[in-house]
Amino acid sequence: MEIVISIGAKLSEYTVTPIARQLGYLFYYQSNLENLRTQVQKLKDAKERLEHSIDEAKRNGEEIEADVLNWISRVDRISDQTLNLLTAEDQGKTRCFSARLFPNLVQRNKLSRKAKTLAIEVGSENQNAGGFNKVSYLPFIESSVFDVKGYVAFQSRMSTINQIMEALRNPNLEMIGVYGMGGVGKTMLSKEVAKQAKEQMLFSKVIIVTVTQSPNVENIQQEIAEQLSLKLEQKTKAARADRLRYRLRQEKKILVILDDIWEKLELEDIGIYFGNDRNKCKILLTSRSEDLLYNDMRVEQNFLVGVLSEREAASLFNSIAGDTIKNLAIQPLASKIVNECGGLPIAIATVANALRNKSPPVWNNALQELRASISTFIQTNIKGMHVKVYSSIRGKMSKRDVLGLGTVVTFSLYS
Repeated sequence: MEIVISIGAKLSEYTVTPIARQLGYLFYYQSNLENLRTQVQKLKDAKERLEHSIDEAKRNGEEIEADVLNWISRVDRISDQTLNLLTAEDQGKTRCFSARLFPNLVQRNKLSRKAKTLAIEVGSENQNAGGFNKVSYLPFIESSVFDVKGYVAFQSRMSTINQIMEALRNPNLEMIGVYGMGGVGKTMLSKEVAKQAKEQMLFSKVIIVTVTQSPNVENIQQEIAEQLSLKLEQKTKAARADRLRYRLRQEKKILVILDDIWEKLELEDIGIYFGNDRNKCKILLTSRSEDLLYNDMRVEQNFLVGVLSEREAASLFNSIAGDTIKNLAIQPLASKIVNECGGLPIAIATVANALRNKSPPVWNNALQELRASISTFIQTNIKGMHVKVYSSIRGKMSKRDVLGLGTVVTFSLYS
């Protein structure tokens, strides 16, 4: 008897239960479809709300989190499947009505089963819709300060760069300096150092900030923070310094380049003082004053950036002046003009650009202006220098010294 009951139970399990399930699909056909429509509408509403946040994030230049994009993709796929199912259901209604036949039970069973399965999946995605910690993030943007377009790898510069790179690898050095007169190319050289340091993966982050003649601690803090994709919301300098210091310490190894320092700068006030974590941060400072770097900033090793050699100066000038230099009447003038520029890249580049495609008389006028007295040169090109200041230094400055003050040489050239 027990055997018969056991066999009957098995038969029921393999026959009655599946039949009941299939009948349930037919019985709950409309209910399953309606539940699917309701769940899908909730999902569409959730997607629309999320897309508002996505659009706002994109307007702010932020990147969308991968899990958010994956969720949107899944929702689109489910929506397409639901649309196909409901379209098939509507087409079935139309056929049955026009032919005045009984509903296709097999088709209804199939649609009801798919609707129930989809509704479960949609319900799960509805729960996921509110589970995102955040929709977007600020991407790390490569700063334009690393742009070394126009940089020429002169031999006189390569040896200096190699020495600086070696100093950056030295675990016993924390702070190094680069000095030289204005216009000699310290900024371009420091950018090239930053570029090579990144390429050689010496640091997890490389930051360059221009300090200028009138340093502003808050501006320096903000520039560093932006290159770290960090929002500084603190009001006081001290609080901002603490926040910046904490963020910098999260980096495995970092290089901070402070370009164009004119006076003593308290690094601790900015937030880039590391104390005992010497190997965690390297600092490179550039200035016109070797004394400032050694005595005030306490750099451990200084590197001089000198003027270009005669050959390098001529090569730079000719490359910028272009085909104009091929004019036989201009060539002797060009040689003299290059000599007057004193080997300073900024002067050479400015003059060469100004004389490009100009006639010989214009070149001659430029040469005469460069040969003009230091007094006229200063009054013409260095805005704000008082006559008494000039008088006190007259006789002590060469034209190269004047160019070294950082003047961008300009000429009133007429063809």
